[in-house]
Amino acid sequence: TQNYVNEENALPLPATFAIELGERVSQRNPGMEVRVYSRYPWPGREEGGPQDAIEREALDWLEANAQPGANPPAEFSRFEEDAGGRVLYYFSARHMEQSCLGFHNAVEGNSPKKDWQVGDVVGVLKIRRPLDEEIENTRAGFRGAFVLMAAISTGLLALCGLLMVTARHRARTRPQP
Repeated sequence: TQNYVNEENALPLPATFAIELGERVSQRNPGMEVRVYSRYPWPGREEGGPQDAIEREALDWLEANAQPGANPPAEFSRFEEDAGGRVLYYFSARHMEQSCLGFHNAVEGNSPKKDWQVGDVVGVLKIRRPLDEEIENTRAGFRGAFVLMAAISTGLLALCGLLMVTARHRARTRPQP
């Protein structure tokens, strides 16, 4: 139900659940944004439509290219630079399902669109992830791996050298028959 907070033993609607989950993930991960939006946001969700050019572009592309059940699904992604550094944008379509048509197309309902069809792109899942920290962590991991490989290689070379010196020493000190 839409009013799940005030009703006992009630669950949120799937879109409400996704929106609220995205808000929590975004709040707990600085710089990261998880958001669900639609060309037809529900009344009371004024911020529920596309908010910028990349969101509009992703929505247009997914509406034109995403097909329900496609394997792999059509996805829109892009790497961008912004004031905070490098960012990955990922967008995935949410399709209208048969079980949701009655609710969304109800004449007396609040849906801003009343002629949904199964498979229509009803919304978009957006994930915005800053990459600079991950890039630096990867570089640090590579540096550590390089140092470890250099230490192992140096140790093996030293061991080989020691074995060669020991073998030569034994060959010189061995009695000749």
